[in-house]
Amino acid sequence: VAVTQLFPADKGDWAPASILGPYAYSQTRDSHFSLPSKGSAEFNLSRGEAHIYNEANNNLQPGSIESGRLSVDFVERRFDTGLDIQANGQAYEIQARGTVLKDGSLRSELFESNATVIGGLGGLEGETAGYIFRRQIGPDTSLVGGTSWQKH
Repeated sequence: VAVTQLFPADKGDWAPASILGPYAYSQTRDSHFSLPSKGSAEFNLSRGEAHIYNEANNNLQPGSIESGRLSVDFVERRFDTGLDIQANGQAYEIQARGTVLKDGSLRSELFESNATVIGGLGGLEGETAGYIFRRQIGPDTSLVGGTSWQKH
């Protein structure tokens, strides 16, 4: 399985990786990062990829992310994201809501999401973001991928 670096590595120590199917996410432990405590932000999708992953035979079929949205409420420490994906001749949606931890990590919540999302905010004040996702779409079959985002 190929590994794609969705955003450049910064200086610093790496946190343990989270793995969803063939994708892994890790972020640096940057002592200069400061999670904003006021306001909210909307992010533009700057890069992403999606695949249908057959877990039984480790097969990946390419898909494409047609559109996406990510918003973060820094006061409530919540995020909301969505992706429209085309894969294998079908349209799929990723919808996830979750918590923004104090280190900038993003974690989706099971009962508010149709997919698992694991990621984080980056930059000095949360001006970038990235996450990996996994949505079960059938027996032994998942929609998986990764994204990177820029605050607008």
